[in-house]
Amino acid sequence: MTAMTQQRHIVHAHFHVPPDAEPVLFEQLLDVAEGLTPRVQALPPDSADLDVTGALAYFGRDAQGWR
Repeated sequence: MTAMTQQRHIVHAHFHVPPDAEPVLFEQLLDVAEGLTPRVQALPPDSADLDVTGALAYFGRDAQGWR
């Protein structure tokens, strides 16, 4: 028996948040990211990793297809 593993597609997002921005802005950006995929790992204060593996099938295109 062989186990098939699906290749993961992880996007590292760095948000260019102004230094004087309200802390709630980071939470709002995470909410936007969760609109693409529910698999979001926050990396405070200004980054997040998004697992977009399932989103590729949902949107019907990969990163090259967005051009």
